[in-house]
Amino acid sequence: MTFEAKFPRDAAPELYERMTEEGSWKLLREQERNAPDLAAQNGGNFNLVRSLPTERQVRDMLDVAYLASLLEEEGRRVNFTLGFLSPSGAAALKYIPMPFDKPRPFRPNTLAKVALATMPGRTTFGVWPSSAGELEIWGFIQHGDNTFAIDINPAPTYFSLDVLRAGTFTVHFDEYLVMLFSRDHYHVFRNCPPAGFDITGLLRERAHLPGAVAHTLRRLARRVLFAHGHGGAILFVDKDVPIHRLKTHPESTFKGEAHGILKDTLNELESFTRDTTTAGNLDRAEKVRKRLQLEQKHAEALDFVGRLTAVDGAVVLQNDLGLLGFGATIVTSEDSMPEEVAHIDPRRGDEELPLRLSDLGGNRHRSAVCFCASQESLALALVCSQDGDLSIVGRRNKGDVLVVRPYEFALGF
Repeated sequence: MTFEAKFPRDAAPELYERMTEEGSWKLLREQERNAPDLAAQNGGNFNLVRSLPTERQVRDMLDVAYLASLLEEEGRRVNFTLGFLSPSGAAALKYIPMPFDKPRPFRPNTLAKVALATMPGRTTFGVWPSSAGELEIWGFIQHGDNTFAIDINPAPTYFSLDVLRAGTFTVHFDEYLVMLFSRDHYHVFRNCPPAGFDITGLLRERAHLPGAVAHTLRRLARRVLFAHGHGGAILFVDKDVPIHRLKTHPESTFKGEAHGILKDTLNELESFTRDTTTAGNLDRAEKVRKRLQLEQKHAEALDFVGRLTAVDGAVVLQNDLGLLGFGATIVTSEDSMPEEVAHIDPRRGDEELPLRLSDLGGNRHRSAVCFCASQESLALALVCSQDGDLSIVGRRNKGDVLVVRPYEFALGF
């Protein structure tokens, strides 16, 4: 069997076809045939805020971004976001366009040099054709921070390329994730990403977790993968059922009952949201200030727990988000290992297929399967790799184990 590595420019034809043959631009083409007056009204807006690059421009943006992601500036790898959007388009979307006095050339070394001045998600490089038709960097697009620290990812209407790590990036267009390029392969997503990408929905529907708890686990995994830059494992268990095949260590287990740093901050936030009496006594500015304080307090708790995963072993959480400890070791044995698991690849939908344990991955994945299979009740394991991928392992009511992986670089978050 031969392996053929893919390069970003290999994806350009398929990506361009995806953008033109689906979504808003497909609708506009249909309107041009059937309702030309309506198409004339919509066309100007589409060209302003849903600007469609040519296939060559798509290829150039993929190439330049990929090469820039491999460079270092002042000893640091760079990450950044590109937006194919004019200054007037940025203003129409209520962003803050910041044009340079003189546009910069659209080259890898230019991006790498200036990328350290940007914060991806808040600041985007504005890329647009010059009068000669060549792409250039006209300035910054400042989005600001309007998320209340709740980790909401933007869904840009325009072509937006977000470099996550060296050789890895996503492309959004027309409010959808349309492509992932990861190291040596890519996926172009049709219509919209498969349902399996919704990690919060997966945890709610298949593990029957409350929405706030599922959302918190997703945010926690995101921190482990991206904010802290290391691998790790999080075990999630029923607090009313004994835990099997887990060795905890006194020096990394919290004294007494499970610590409430994560549970309490979430409960405080949820209570403020539900309690109309308390919130009703505050004016609008005070409500916003109070909610922002509670969001920040919960975010700091997430940061703390996320960093605990850097220690060898697993962080252990109860199903009410009580924190038992960190650095716990899963005790495995051959007789506790199932021969196969049910497997879902979230990049391709939600179809379950059998997978032999030997084909699943390394020791961290196999021990997570062993742990979940050995429990009597709810058991989940979130396995984060240093490469930036996430696997979700869970015990089902009938005792078998379901593995959903891989969530590659930001997919599902």
